[in-house]
Amino acid sequence: AIAEAPAARPNARPALDLKGGTHRSAHLRNAGGKPEPLARSIIPTYAIYAPAKARRWSTHMNDTLRNLGKDELVELLEIYAKNLIALDGTWFQSLEREEGMDTAVRHDIEAWRRFSVSEARRIKKFLGLDERPGIEGLARALALRCQSAANVDEILVEGDELTYRIVDCRVQNARKRKGMGFHPCRSVGVVEYGVFAESIDDRISCECLSCFPDMTDDSCNCAWKFTLKA
Repeated sequence: AIAEAPAARPNARPALDLKGGTHRSAHLRNAGGKPEPLARSIIPTYAIYAPAKARRWSTHMNDTLRNLGKDELVELLEIYAKNLIALDGTWFQSLEREEGMDTAVRHDIEAWRRFSVSEARRIKKFLGLDERPGIEGLARALALRCQSAANVDEILVEGDELTYRIVDCRVQNARKRKGMGFHPCRSVGVVEYGVFAESIDDRISCECLSCFPDMTDDSCNCAWKFTLKA
């Protein structure tokens, strides 16, 4: 329910009055009563009281997302994925500067150990995968990770084995642009990918094929092999 607007006061106006619903084009009323366009207003709107110098409107995120088109949702998903990678890099570099690379990597490992379990469970539920969906289930889940949405990657399935390669990594690209050394992420990836795979199917093991600082394949940033154990 929406609270009733308080009585009018001097220098006050209704900031938005569109009788509810969702609108792609909305207007605010300025102090002189003239409409002012809202930039790209794709939000559920309600009658809201606000002081003269304030502009407020009510939004419910789920309603907002439902009113976006498919292309907009895909674009937003990519933005969210890039934001997550940026956030991960921001706190890592802060800790790296203050405490050194070894400490930062140690905390990074623990962060991804916990996050990978949650990420795998949510994706598994979203896809409606069986308890043990095998390599094919892992392939579907890997393709929907935040990392996959932010990076350029490849997935190759051969029988009971899957090879996952990141061929264009935002993390390493960013560090290179800033003149920083590459992130020694092999130890992080061993935990990250191993935990993710086990959370999808506890029969799947993970092996690092190539990852900084132990690079054996210069055609990608990193490569991982997943195997379904008998």
